[in-house]
Amino acid sequence: MPIITAAPSCVVEEALRMILNNTQDAIRSMHNKDNKGVPPLAASVVRAVFHDAIDLNNLMVKNSAGVWEPFVGVDDYGGVDGCLYSPLTGGTTGTPKPNHNRNIPREFPWAIDICNSLCHGSLAGLAFCSHGVPSCVVDITVLASLVVIESHGGPRMPMVWGRHKGNCERMIVTPFTRDQDDLVTYGDFPALRFAPALTGLDDPTSFRTVFHDLGFNASEQTALMGAHSFGQLQVCAGGLNGIEKGPFCSEPALLHPPLFDSNMTPQCRPQFGTVSNCWREQPNGQLQPVFAGMRDDDTDDEEMDDDENDDSDDFSLKVGFGDGGFWDQTPTRFDNDYYKHFGASQFSDKDNCCGKMKRGQCHRRGRMVRITERDSDGRGVATEEIVGGSCSLEWCRSDRKGRTHMKSTKAWHEPQHDFVKKPWHHGPTKRMIRLSGDWALLGSEETLAAVGTFASDQSAFFDAFAAAWAKVISKGSNELQSCTSSGVDPLTHDQVQHYYSALTCQDSETCRADDDCTRPRIRANCPRKCGMCPDHL
Repeated sequence: MPIITAAPSCVVEEALRMILNNTQDAIRSMHNKDNKGVPPLAASVVRAVFHDAIDLNNLMVKNSAGVWEPFVGVDDYGGVDGCLYSPLTGGTTGTPKPNHNRNIPREFPWAIDICNSLCHGSLAGLAFCSHGVPSCVVDITVLASLVVIESHGGPRMPMVWGRHKGNCERMIVTPFTRDQDDLVTYGDFPALRFAPALTGLDDPTSFRTVFHDLGFNASEQTALMGAHSFGQLQVCAGGLNGIEKGPFCSEPALLHPPLFDSNMTPQCRPQFGTVSNCWREQPNGQLQPVFAGMRDDDTDDEEMDDDENDDSDDFSLKVGFGDGGFWDQTPTRFDNDYYKHFGASQFSDKDNCCGKMKRGQCHRRGRMVRITERDSDGRGVATEEIVGGSCSLEWCRSDRKGRTHMKSTKAWHEPQHDFVKKPWHHGPTKRMIRLSGDWALLGSEETLAAVGTFASDQSAFFDAFAAAWAKVISKGSNELQSCTSSGVDPLTHDQVQHYYSALTCQDSETCRADDDCTRPRIRANCPRKCGMCPDHL
């Protein structure tokens, strides 16, 4: 059977990249206006594509006896097909974990809108529409991941086309939900046999094994984790609420970045919605960021001195770190800052507790200790005090409610306020964090060496990431195709703009065959029907 050409011309691909860039700007503008925080056409689309890819030859289904068993069928299945599954709660038993794909939307409406507008009517013959609108959505989502990475400062990466939509009604097959009707049906869907986990801080080998089984070497594993270079751990993500709690160094000169007198109130006065980098020394000697928050009579805000109260009736000064966290101090940029913040650390630093040891685990409160001995189950049985407390180290561990993570005791960042969710309520300034998969990079010689290389050489990181991401987006199909030659190389801006105008010139309402195109309103609303759109597609 001949292969159906699914790749557009290279000039059309460039026009589609321009459409996605403009879509990204429009979504960002809309979300900033609504104060909803980081736009969905950002880190979430990169995460979605990776989660989509890892089910290749990696699914389990229930047999007639209700027992989970590996899916046996065709040689290759799954991969990037617009269907995201979840691992089981018990490894090979239980139900798919609902929070595995948390903070990835059930669908990307912008991708559906783009394919619906381009794959109908006179444009239906476009090559990337050849497998239908659902498959177009998968390809456009992949292209969006490339556009997002490049637009945030990362490498430009080539696109390949021709994916097919998998057998699912919605992208997130097992979404995060509290709806009991949805919960009882989780076992009716396939589940992942294995996937990178949120837990397992003491077992870096498990992460290396998972990435190896997914087809990635140590350098590629390290590079893919660098996708944490941009984006953030959202408020209350995966039950990790409370990252803002715990010890933080109170020596201004030791922080990253350091604090000066100009950062301290009352010299520094926070402005609502504006990066102020203001801090305050609390009565107990702790340093805490200060921000202008919306007045809320139902909250217990820190009391400020009378001369520090905001004059506005709408805003008050609030104290504290924001919930959630950043992986580095440039969360809006795709760069190598992620590696710089923990490349000098050692894997054994995982035993530095943010507080006391409680039931063999690290608490986030109390006198800081280091676990010096663990039993066969991995629980601490002996500790020693950390002399110098939070200022003597860079990271400490919290095992709160089983959501083990590392948090920086010195690094902080206040981004543009429209980047975070409800900064006037949750707080805009956040700590640096590391989850188990991040910390696992320090646990083997190969990944640790790659961390050091990428920290010192951003180009090496970009090259490794581009190679690894090419593997990710190609999973599931052996017939993917690059764009076809446009006949002119290099493409000019005018050429791309022409095709962009042709693709985006759409009828904005249902246009009837008998509409009179001499009427201004009809011409304005039905430009394609009236022959007013650029041609030569």
